[in-house]
Amino acid sequence: NDLDGVADGKVEDFGGVFHTVKGFGGGGEEGLHQAHGEGVIAQRHKLCAQGHGKVGVAFLHKDKIADIHRATEVSGGQAAVSKGISAQVGDHIQVPDLDEIRFENVSFAYDGAESESLTNVDLVLRRGEKIAIVGYNGAGKSTFIKLLLHLYNPTSGRITWNGINLQEFSKESYRNTAVAVFQDYQIFAASLAENVLADKYREELEDIITDALRDAAFAERMADMENGIHTPLTREFSENGVNLSGGESQKVAIARAFAQSRIQNSEVIVMDEPSSALDPMAEYELNRTILEYT
Repeated sequence: NDLDGVADGKVEDFGGVFHTVKGFGGGGEEGLHQAHGEGVIAQRHKLCAQGHGKVGVAFLHKDKIADIHRATEVSGGQAAVSKGISAQVGDHIQVPDLDEIRFENVSFAYDGAESESLTNVDLVLRRGEKIAIVGYNGAGKSTFIKLLLHLYNPTSGRITWNGINLQEFSKESYRNTAVAVFQDYQIFAASLAENVLADKYREELEDIITDALRDAAFAERMADMENGIHTPLTREFSENGVNLSGGESQKVAIARAFAQSRIQNSEVIVMDEPSSALDPMAEYELNRTILEYT
């Protein structure tokens, strides 16, 4: 297929290994590929004690594969791991610190569908890894995200966090462990800061806002704004509002994920085609930032 020569081989530009993950695309087709760095990436998040690692998952169309993380390096350092103990709260278990997420023979079919979107998927996401899932349209990448974020339950098989079935956790506590950038995101008629926070502006969060925008390669554009992070976006409520381009809007959506990750101390960052609207230079900067940030 179009991925011949990439799958099951070492990719020097990425610093990791691509291999086929069976089960995506339904019927067991080998339509989706996983890439992960060699070694565990140390998490450098300044608000996380002991340098805890995160799992970052980027979902990219197959046409992007040749450019993935070009001219970047993957650290081989070990991430510090805090082995949390699950605590029972009501009828649910609180989510412990992450060691690994495991898909065990997972299949999923949407209601009324004639075939499964995912079939017998076995996959392990370990703390500190950076994973790229690459596949054709309809291979099941977005479905995989929905299962990972516990928006749906598998039709068969199970997904575990440190060996505990996700269904044992309260949905609120589990979803606080992850942030996501989806293909469909929204820019609100509010200030840049409020768009990043998806909430009212709070002065004590200003450093988090500016750091997140910088990490999303939006710093140069922000510097051109007369009111900085307080600049209103869109002209729905303000004649002085700024209408962002598609690529700029995508950077704000990415900054939103980075900021929420810092605020919630999330353990998993999921990005669904995060660079689809970016030019090549911005895409390179984003890839480099993801490697450094997660």
